[in-house]
Amino acid sequence: MNIQKFITGLLCATFPITVYSIPTKVTDEKAIFSEQIIFSEDTAIPVGTTPRDIVLTQSEQTAPLEHSVEEFIDEPFILDSEFTDSLSSRQLSQSIIMFKDDVQAVVYGKMKNILVAPTMIDDTVYISARVFVDEILNTRMSTDSAPVPKDVILHEIIGFIDNEIVEGETSLASLAKPEIITITPNEDEELADFLIEFDIEVEDMTYQFITIKTQSSELPLNEVVLNIGTNEAIVDGVPRVLSAPVVAQDGIVYFPFKTIATLYGLEFYESQQQLTVVNPVKGNHSPEVEFAFLQDSYIKGENVRAQVYCKDEDGDEISTQMWQVNDINYTVDNVHDAICLLGEGENTVAVKVKDEHGFWSDWYTSTVNIIHNYPPVILKFKPCKEVYEVGERICFNLVYTNERNERIKSYKYTYKQIGEANAHTIVDKPCYIYDEGEYIVKLTIEDELGNWSETIETKIVVEGGEPMSELETVFNRGSEGVTITNFAGYNFRRLSDRVVDFTENAGLLVMSNSPEIVRYNGILYEETLIGQGRVLLHHIHGMEDESAKKLMVVLENPSDKYISGVISNCVIKGPSPDVLFLGQTLLYEYFEAENKEIYSLAPGETKIFYTSEDKNWGRNMVISGMFDFHFVDEVIMTVAAVDMDQTEHDIDTLNYLNVDEHPRGTFEVDDIDIKIDMTDVNKPVKFLVGEDINEWVVGWDPIMDEIAENRGNFGIIYSIEITAANEDVAVFINPRGNMFRGALQWSNGEAILAPKTGIFPDAKRGVYLGTVKANHTRTLKYMLPNGSSAPVLFGLVPQSSWEKM
Repeated sequence: MNIQKFITGLLCATFPITVYSIPTKVTDEKAIFSEQIIFSEDTAIPVGTTPRDIVLTQSEQTAPLEHSVEEFIDEPFILDSEFTDSLSSRQLSQSIIMFKDDVQAVVYGKMKNILVAPTMIDDTVYISARVFVDEILNTRMSTDSAPVPKDVILHEIIGFIDNEIVEGETSLASLAKPEIITITPNEDEELADFLIEFDIEVEDMTYQFITIKTQSSELPLNEVVLNIGTNEAIVDGVPRVLSAPVVAQDGIVYFPFKTIATLYGLEFYESQQQLTVVNPVKGNHSPEVEFAFLQDSYIKGENVRAQVYCKDEDGDEISTQMWQVNDINYTVDNVHDAICLLGEGENTVAVKVKDEHGFWSDWYTSTVNIIHNYPPVILKFKPCKEVYEVGERICFNLVYTNERNERIKSYKYTYKQIGEANAHTIVDKPCYIYDEGEYIVKLTIEDELGNWSETIETKIVVEGGEPMSELETVFNRGSEGVTITNFAGYNFRRLSDRVVDFTENAGLLVMSNSPEIVRYNGILYEETLIGQGRVLLHHIHGMEDESAKKLMVVLENPSDKYISGVISNCVIKGPSPDVLFLGQTLLYEYFEAENKEIYSLAPGETKIFYTSEDKNWGRNMVISGMFDFHFVDEVIMTVAAVDMDQTEHDIDTLNYLNVDEHPRGTFEVDDIDIKIDMTDVNKPVKFLVGEDINEWVVGWDPIMDEIAENRGNFGIIYSIEITAANEDVAVFINPRGNMFRGALQWSNGEAILAPKTGIFPDAKRGVYLGTVKANHTRTLKYMLPNGSSAPVLFGLVPQSSWEKM
């Protein structure tokens, strides 16, 4: 008996089960069975494959039926040497060999007569129902000379043969030939593992169906219903289509041999005169499985490890696993999913496995205790020294407790100068501070399970040392995306203005941003997409009905011809309660996006392009999105807020919603170019984007039938081309509106978060974006993020002025 240890499982890791198995030999590649066997209308086994490979040998030999039993046993390969050479002696000793058109057979090495010989019908090999059940499903090897008792009793119920039935009496009589069909008393039924039922319609005396039932745990199927005369079947309640029909001929019901054997997971072979079934399922042993957790208990979130052992006396492969946790009413098919279902406290986990023939092991159970996972506790949080000089590197001493083997996933630092409003707090770890003063630093830490510690604060004193310019230091270090803290409160508007030219580029911008807070179901915006352009949408669920709603973007082909176009850089984020975070994330991913899809619509077709149906768009949650399009023909786009049970077909029943104070409309500008030449500039300069009312693009709102003004120029990409002279030029951004959290991108570079963490609540902070090297040109892409406020200031500082900042 072969036992193979095959896995140690980890939490949320794949847990494959493999066992030792004896491979089936194939002596001739041409012998692979090439008939397609279809088991259901939507599931087909591809040509050349079955649950077990079906091998047909090409031997021209025939079976010497005149041989005695002894001759057969002594010279088994004489039967068909090309075929039998492919079988091991073990397989031969557990085989049933039948001969076409002959009732002689060899069953486990013993010659015997079977009731009905296999036969050819329409070029297909058929075997009688009785022979299949009695000789294949119901035969077992005997270890001594005593006969093996049948624990599968065959019932054949064909109806009542009654002399009062005259019509069709001949047909009934032929069906009831005593040497072919017997009628078993009903009182035996409760003893039966197998039950074959012939249901006869008396009027035309035709078979209707034959049912094979079993309650034996050793067989892979419980009930197979076969419609006689057709290839329709119901296998354990699932409709399937067989490759050949079940037929009734001369009062005998025949099964297509290959199909029925494959259905029951049998290993079989066919030569020109022989049918061989190797190790029929009744001689198969069920697999066994055991497993144990490596520890009696684990802390929630800790890797749970288990050892699993499986053995199969027949060397069969394990095809399926079934896991159950705490007697819940559903199962999972791998230990990964089972471990993920473990809850706090005592858990009982059960597993059973199935071999390649469909035999299941018994359930095996084991218990494990999952202990509550507590948040980490900060025991000590202090700066490494009491006083730091201006610009000196700051470090902290941190001591905390947490569960064994669980790391800290994130550290959230905030700091601000004592006396500043809480709104000015910087969400970042203070590494350098360039202005003297006292500062409050707060810290909370998060473990791997998402538990946050309580917030602990400490104080930093900064005084003395060489005066140092924060901007000069940040520019020299050259780390893009660093926050400019500006505790000194320098007003960047004091920088000299640099007059720049704005060049608008033609392109369609379709913006659905109003009503931003959606208070009713309805159509938020509708417009025709044609040519090249961009779509922006941004809406917050603000209805009194707090149930989840659905945001849909629907595309319609209004023409009578097929149309197609390209949709690219599509990013739709949310729902989320954090408007600023979502706006930043959307913009960052849009700049990084490279997706492209051909989108086609049939004549008159309406298709959902986006739906939040599976995303739980709840009250006060925002959905924000953007994508580029290119359509040669007109496509109608509709953005709508609806109930969860409504579909695109309900669009025509919806009302159009009016705008609120936020912009909405269609604009014929989607990009703006700005060119800045610094070759004649030797001092810090600035320019602002989104401030001048004359800069805002103007379009049309077809729903309101009025002019639309894009205040802030949401959805428009500014391409800012900067050319440096004979010295480097540092570039930074300083938001001037109420709230800001965005992203920018240098051409051919990664997007930059501004800021990396937290938000800019006012005009005090900034972000260093990078440097344009001397005598080089770089292009920076900027767009006002959804949810943020304009304007923004861009600062350009030649290197000769860095120390003066």
